[in-house]
Amino acid sequence: MGDLIIGGQRFHIDAPTRTWYESGWNAMSEVCIPVAGHPESYGCTVAYGARAKNRRPRRYSTRPRLRQFGQKPTYEATKSVINKFVLHHDGCFDAKMCWNVLHNERGLSAHFIIDNDGMIFQTLDLGLMGYHAK
Repeated sequence: MGDLIIGGQRFHIDAPTRTWYESGWNAMSEVCIPVAGHPESYGCTVAYGARAKNRRPRRYSTRPRLRQFGQKPTYEATKSVINKFVLHHDGCFDAKMCWNVLHNERGLSAHFIIDNDGMIFQTLDLGLMGYHAK
């Protein structure tokens, strides 16, 4: 029903998914991505929240063991370094609100955001390191 991207390769899975190509929620973006109903997200370049965890425009990093690949680590290299899956409950009403809080307000990123209806939004290739858990 959808695809996930791991190390630059698309993998079809039997779950409803949207990658950053389809949703526009690209955690590699160094500016805020406007979200309907959240006017503070329009036109901002750095996290606008008073208690933002990251004030720099970049909301992700390269994984230390994959830095030789820059921003495009391979699938084989990526699968050799992933050893955890961290799940957070964010307390937001929906995925749109979660994206706005993480990316625009706090300057953070997550690989996946799961909406109330089960839709999985992938915002970052798993070969890159999100600023949500280390």
